[in-house]
Amino acid sequence: MRNLDNSFDPTWAHNNIGQFFSITYGFQFAYVLDAANAPIYAMHDGQDEAPSSFENIRALTSKLVKNVRSREAAKSSTFIPAAVASNLQTRVQETVAARIGDRFFYVTASLVQPDFGTARIAGAAAPILITGHELDADFVKNFATRYMLNGAHVHKFDAKNEPGEAHIVIHDGADRAIATLGWSPQKPGEELLDKIFPWAVLAFSIALGGGLLLYVRARDSQNTLGETERRAIFAASHDKLTQLHNRAHLELSLARLTDRGQQTGSRFVVYAIDLDRFTNLNEVYGFEAGNELLKEMAKRISSLCSADDICVRHGGDSFVVSRPFKGHRQVIDFADRLSDAIRQPVALRIGVRSVDVSIGIAVSEVGGSDPLEYLRRAELALNQAKRDGRGRSYVFDEKIDEELRRRDLLVEALRADIADGRLTMVYQPQVDRADKITGVEALARWNHRWLGPISPAEFIPLAESAGLIGNLGRLIYERALRDARRWPDIEIALNVSAIEIRSPGFAERFISLVRDYDVDPSRVEIEITEGALLNQNRVTIETLHELRNAGLRIALDDFGTGYSSLNYLRQLPVDKLKIDRSFVVGMNTNKGGEALVGAIVGLARALELSVIAEGVETEEERSQLLKLGCYNFQGYLTGRPVSADEISKCLAKRAETGSFRQLGQQSS
Repeated sequence: MRNLDNSFDPTWAHNNIGQFFSITYGFQFAYVLDAANAPIYAMHDGQDEAPSSFENIRALTSKLVKNVRSREAAKSSTFIPAAVASNLQTRVQETVAARIGDRFFYVTASLVQPDFGTARIAGAAAPILITGHELDADFVKNFATRYMLNGAHVHKFDAKNEPGEAHIVIHDGADRAIATLGWSPQKPGEELLDKIFPWAVLAFSIALGGGLLLYVRARDSQNTLGETERRAIFAASHDKLTQLHNRAHLELSLARLTDRGQQTGSRFVVYAIDLDRFTNLNEVYGFEAGNELLKEMAKRISSLCSADDICVRHGGDSFVVSRPFKGHRQVIDFADRLSDAIRQPVALRIGVRSVDVSIGIAVSEVGGSDPLEYLRRAELALNQAKRDGRGRSYVFDEKIDEELRRRDLLVEALRADIADGRLTMVYQPQVDRADKITGVEALARWNHRWLGPISPAEFIPLAESAGLIGNLGRLIYERALRDARRWPDIEIALNVSAIEIRSPGFAERFISLVRDYDVDPSRVEIEITEGALLNQNRVTIETLHELRNAGLRIALDDFGTGYSSLNYLRQLPVDKLKIDRSFVVGMNTNKGGEALVGAIVGLARALELSVIAEGVETEEERSQLLKLGCYNFQGYLTGRPVSADEISKCLAKRAETGSFRQLGQQSS
C-alpha cells in the first residue's frame, strides 16, 4: 500500500508489478489505477509503457472496476478481524473474458488491500490492479490438462455447429459470444462440463492470477496476501540493506535476457562494480559507517539506471548492473558515469569520505545460451581491473580466460610439485669489500617437468593467492636449513612472505625448525619486504619480536621502494637494510641517485644497522658504493645464484686462493 497509494513508487511498481507478473507468471499486461480510477502505471508484454495506454482497454474493464468499487464501498465501513480476513471470500476481485483485436484474454480487476481491512489507505479509495492473461496455446494446454480434455482448441466467436466436437461458448462481460472452446468429447461428461465450464474457467484464471502480487501466498496457504506476505516476497528478491534487487533476481533476469537474445538477437551488458578498499572503512569506523556508505552508493548507482536496467547488490561492497547493449561507446560512457558518481565525496556521520571503484564489463554474444557466463566474465574483468591497480574499468576479453586457465593449471602443478618436493634451491653469495663470502640468500627454483621453468616472480604470488605459501615456505626453510649446516661460518638469508609473517604461530614454527636442524639462530636472517610492514598489526609486530628474541636477525628487503617509514625502523627489530637494485642502477642514471644511496647508508649507520646493496653488476657500481660507505654486496658481479654444492666449492677455493669473485663467476 505504501508504494502504490501512500506514496507511488514507479521503480517499485516496475519491479513488483510489471516484471513480477511478466517474468514469473506470463501475464501480457498489468495496470494500476489510483483512487480516482486514473492509470498511474502500465506494463505491456514485459515492458513499461505510458499509463495513458490504459485508455485502450478502459471501456472493456469499466464494468469490472465498477463492481470492485461497489464491493469496496460495501465493506469499507466494517473492520474485518484477522480471523475473518483469512477466509478467501474476503478478496475483492472480478474476472471477465474479453476480445482485444484478434486475441482473447481473461482480464482481472483486484482491489489492493494489504491485510484485507486492517490497513488504512491515504485517500477515499484503494488502488485497483488490472491484469490480463491471454487465452493462448499455453493457457488452453494447461486448462485441458487440468480438466482432461482431449484435443482442446479455441475458435473465434460461436463455433458450436462443428460436427464431432464438443464445444463451450465463451462470453464477454456484455454476454456476447467472443470465442468457443472445442475438444474431442468423452461422454458422459459434456453436459456436466457445460454446467461447470464458466466456473472452471474463472477458477483457472484465478489460479493463474495467483501470481498477482496480492494473492500469491493465498494460493498455497489459503490465506490472503497481506503486508507481511508482501514483505516476504520483496525480501526474497531484494537486498535488505540497500533495497536493491539481490542475486536471485539477477540470475532470473539474466536468464530472461539471454532467452530474449536467442529469439531476437538483442544483446546486453553486465557491469560488475566493486568499491575499492571498502573493508578499511569497516575496520576503522565499524559496520554502521560501512552500511551508511553502501546505502548511499546504492542510491547513486540506481539513479543512473533506467527502467530497462537491472540494478543489484551482489553482496558485500559489490554491485551489478545489467542494461541493453546499444553500442561500444555507450558501454564505456556508462562505466565512466558510474565511476564519476561513486567517486564523489559522501557525507557520513564520521565525516566526509571518498571511495574509488573498480568495474568489470562483459557484453553478451548474439545467440548466447548461458546467462551466468556473462556475470562470470564481468567478475573476471573486475579482478583484472584490480590487478591493474584498481580505480579503473576493464572490458572482458579472451586473454583473461586464457590467463585464468593458465593460473589454474599452474596452481595444480605447483600443489603437486610442493607435495612431491620437486622444487630446488639455489644460493646467491653475499660478500664484503674484501670479497669474502659473509652469507648467502636462499632462493627457490621451479622447473616443472613439462611446463618448463617458472619464474619466482610468478609462482611465489601464485602460492600466496592459492593458499599454498605455508607449504611452499616450509619446503624452502627445511631445504635451506639443511644446507646451512654445511657452511657453519656464514649467514643464510631466507625470504618470508608477508602472509606468513601475519600468520599466528609462525614464529614458533620457524624457531622450532631452526632448532630441529641444529643451526645457530644468529646465522639465520629473515628477509621481509616493506610491504609486509604496511598496515602492520599486532601479530606482525609480535612475530618479529619473537623471532628477534630467539636470536634470529631481521633484514628489510628492497628498502626504499615500498612504504619506508623512520617510525617502523625505530620501533621494529630490524638488523639490516638491503638497498634495492633500482637505487644501485640509479646512481648513474638518475639525478640525485647517488645522494639517495648515500642517504640510505647514512640512515643505517645512524640507526646502527648493517647495510648491503643488491643487484651489483659492474665494478663501477661497486666502487661507487664503497665510496658511499656501503661495504657489502650481492649481485652478478660477485656471483650468480648457484647450487649448494657450488657454494661449498667456492668457499673451499677461496680458502685456498683468497680470491672469491673470479671463482664465483667461474662457478656460475
